[in-house]
Amino acid sequence: MEEPSMDHYQLGELVAGLSQLEELDLVYGIKDCGMNFEWNLFLFTYRDCQSLAATIKACHTLKVFRLTRSKVDDNKARILIRSLLDHPALEKLDLSHNCIGDRGARAAAKLLSHSRLRVLNLANNQDGGKQLLEGMSDNKTLLEFDLRLSDVAQESEYLIGQALCANREEARQRGLNPSHFSAPLTAKGPENPVG
Repeated sequence: MEEPSMDHYQLGELVAGLSQLEELDLVYGIKDCGMNFEWNLFLFTYRDCQSLAATIKACHTLKVFRLTRSKVDDNKARILIRSLLDHPALEKLDLSHNCIGDRGARAAAKLLSHSRLRVLNLANNQDGGKQLLEGMSDNKTLLEFDLRLSDVAQESEYLIGQALCANREEARQRGLNPSHFSAPLTAKGPENPVG
């Protein structure tokens, strides 16, 4: 299908002025198009994607990024995810309800090993469980992973669940680290003030 000649709003200048932006939630489409309806008006174009990728890469304070229901395919997912590799603050990524398949899932798997991501939502996309499972092997920070309504094999789902459980247990153990207690532990017992 041919790309539309007109793109959606470019966010670069707007986001550049928001120096403390932590959350960005987007849906690409047209509202109230009336009699000028054309399916290509609802597309997230390559120019939109490249502009958005540059914008989110430059936003170092961004902790939560959602791009849902925007018909993001594998190639566009790869462009976006490449811009998020080694992002200093990103903790939550939601690309649910798009058209991401194996190649986009492979990019998401790479992101898992090059980020501090704690939550990843890829619900209602296409297959990609094997690729995502490979990314989980190097990841120790991911605590939530949503693959609902995606065509992921049961075995991959199970193994991803096991990796998530291991990450959650490790996070729980870090929370119980004895260095967090205020009283120092000594080998000597309590002194008896009575005598």
